[in-house]
Amino acid sequence: MLTIAALPKPFIGHIGLIQRNSIQSWLQMTPRPQVILFGNEEGTAQVAAEFGLEHVPSVECNEYGTPYLRSVFAEAERRAVNDFICYSNCDIIIFPDFMPAFRRALELFHSFLLLAECVNLDVKKPVDFADVRWQEDLRRRMCEKGKRRANAADFFTFRKGMYPSFPPLILGRSYFDNWVIHETCRLAHPVIEATGQITAIHQNHYYAAAPGETIHSHAGFEAAENFRILRGWDNIYWLYDATHRMTAGGIHRSLIGSLHLINRWQRFRRWLRRSMVSLAARAGLRERPYYAE
Repeated sequence: MLTIAALPKPFIGHIGLIQRNSIQSWLQMTPRPQVILFGNEEGTAQVAAEFGLEHVPSVECNEYGTPYLRSVFAEAERRAVNDFICYSNCDIIIFPDFMPAFRRALELFHSFLLLAECVNLDVKKPVDFADVRWQEDLRRRMCEKGKRRANAADFFTFRKGMYPSFPPLILGRSYFDNWVIHETCRLAHPVIEATGQITAIHQNHYYAAAPGETIHSHAGFEAAENFRILRGWDNIYWLYDATHRMTAGGIHRSLIGSLHLINRWQRFRRWLRRSMVSLAARAGLRERPYYAE
């Protein structure tokens, strides 16, 4: 029914621990999904063998060793034995309530993009998935100490073949997930935001920097390159740009709410700012910037 694709970091220290938590959470779904791990970071082959997962060690990368979205997504589509693929960051625990939400979307739509916000939570120990109370324990901790990871698309599910092609975006840097949402809207497929119906945890961790980058994936030249490929803010969509919302009462078309209006206003302001900068550059009043928000 579902194929999950992921690109792990090295399975060492705390990041190794939380990645194992994530992978084991995916395997609690019924029916068990096909899971494909990409890349050849330390421990990936061993973890794939331990849990009976598929492993694709070779992926196309840029000169700094950061994988391209097109390489991972195209290969995931080629290897997937199911009609739908979920790409997930490898630090995301996804609860089994994902499958009922996924089936609800499938009852109404042939093709769609399904996503939900996560909750940030410190997880410092392995989750005991053999304990029948693992979901109850994590939900309690989420209520006590979790913080909503607003508007971040850490995992998303789409029909295989839904996207005609993939641009040379850099995976794991800002804006690649924004492209997925925008492209889905451009192709007139539903974007279903299911926060509240799908429970997911982003396990907090330290963000290691790539060469020449800051520790944040939204800053640095790789993020700027993704921004350039997308040709600016007009082509960058977020969760609150979803066309549909899933609630306990059903799946409904989104109304133009306050967040949506704020997003549109911010885009207009950026467009106006860029236009003024462009006019000033033509008039010789200032140099045109390479990357301006």
